[in-house]
Amino acid sequence: MKKRDILFYLAVFVALAVSAATMAAIGRIDKLEGEVEALTIRVGEQCQRAEAAEASATVSKQIAVKLEETLDQRISEEVEAKIQLAEQVKSGAADKPAWTNAGTFRIYHYCPCYYCCGKRPGDANYGLTATGTVATEGRTVAVDPSVIPLGSEVLINGVAYIAEDTGVTGKTIDLFVMDHAQAAAMGTYTTTVYWR
Repeated sequence: MKKRDILFYLAVFVALAVSAATMAAIGRIDKLEGEVEALTIRVGEQCQRAEAAEASATVSKQIAVKLEETLDQRISEEVEAKIQLAEQVKSGAADKPAWTNAGTFRIYHYCPCYYCCGKRPGDANYGLTATGTVATEGRTVAVDPSVIPLGSEVLINGVAYIAEDTGVTGKTIDLFVMDHAQAAAMGTYTTTVYWR
């Protein structure tokens, strides 16, 4: 075999070897591209999860702030109520018993009219309470004696009344006023009531 033929075969062999190496490199590049694409997709999914977690954390923080504000408001209201109660107790005589929390009551208003009390002017006991006193605006309240004893002081929204009348049941109190229009206009509400 001639030297030229050997060189030719050597060149063909080198070309084939380079071609095989190139093909292998292209295969590796294709594989790496696939891995990079899969990695990019995973990174994208993780970013989406991180964004969703961040949004969820933001909402959770907003809820926590709202709950804290609500709790602070309730605490402030309770502290204010206790301060008012302490002032009421302090202003009373030292020998009077402490106020008892009777719970939440529904407050109504009534007057001496026939609609409210079933009596007309001139009727026996018109304007008198169940305890025999003259019903007086700013003093008289009607209670259920099984809940609050008659003759007790009753504290409603910082104002002290006397349990002199009946005609209601359970956790209900009727505040006495002088006329029916005023009683209707004052309506009803609920509040915490104390007695002693």
